[in-house]
Parts: sequence; structure tokens; C-alpha cells
Amino acid sequence: MTASEKIAMLRSVLLGLTGLVCVSYAVLAIVQGRPDPMPWFVPGVLGILSGIIISASFARAGPKAIRAATDELHREVNSKAQRHAYWVSLALFVVVSVLSGTAAFDRDTGFAVLGTLMGSSYLLLFVLHEWRMR
Repeated sequence: MTASEKIAMLRSVLLGLTGLVCVSYAVLAIVQGRPDPMPWFVPGVLGILSGIIISASFARAGPKAIRAATDELHREVNSKAQRHAYWVSLALFVVVSVLSGTAAFDRDTGFAVLGTLMGSSYLLLFVLHEWRMR
């Protein structure tokens, strides 16, 4: 496996893991009916750690590996994930607003659910598109 493939794999795994933790937070918030089903900082800290590890892997790689890991395919995957996550986020606003309005859960829980699901939508769509386009 080349250095650029290792970077891409590490990036996919860490973004996917962070996205799954965010989804887990949202699901637990809905199931428990409270905005803090686990410590509030867990998704953010995991996201920051993932960013640091990904950045460190880029810093360790040479310029050739960095260019290969951020090639046209990466830019296309990133663009697609951003476009689709935008629409998913808009749909999430509607769904969470309706559920909060019908007292399925309170506004604070809805805020926590919306925040984590909006973040995870980009992360998981990036991983999905990257794995599909390989």
C-alpha cells in the first residue's frame, strides 16, 4: 500500500468513526429524550483528534503522497459530499422541527440531535462517496 493510499484509508476510517459517534449521540439523545446522553464533548474531541491525526499523517508524508491523496478524485468526493450534506441538513431541519413541535422530544434535545446529525451527514457521505468511487 502506498503512502497516499494509507492517508486516504486513515482519513476514511477516522471520518467514518467520527460520523458514527455523532449519529450514536443523536440516536441516544432521541431514545433517552435528553440532550446529553453521553458527555457533550465526546463528538467534538473525537473530531479534533481525528483532524490532528489526519494532519499529522499528511505532515509525515512527502509532497508526492500529499498530491496523490488530494487528487481530482478526492476533490470530486469532497464536492459531492458537501452538496449532498447540504440537502440532508435542510431535510434534517424540517424533520427535527416537526418532531420537536409535536413533543416527540424537547427543543434542547432537538438542538443536540440536529447539531450532531448535520455534522455526521458530511462525514458519512464523504466516506460513502469515497468508498463507492474507488
